Amino acid sequence: MKKLYNFFKIKLCYKTYWKQWIAFLTLLILFILQSEYADYTTKRVLEYDREKAIERLELAKEKDSIENKKG
Repeated sequence: MKKLYNFFKIKLCYKTYWKQWIAFLTLLILFILQSEYADYTTKRVLEYDREKAIERLELAKEKDSIENKKG
């Protein structure tokens, strides 16, 4: 158990491997931000598609009601 503890103590030591830790944390943050951005843009696209569908539906209803009044 002591060998395992010493291994992690040396390998994960922030003083000797601080550059690797900064790179790891930077990549982690970038990954999280990219994921959030993808979710955000997906939601925006879906909202836009929904608004367009509602708009088309309302126009179709108006056109149908105008045709029914004429006929």
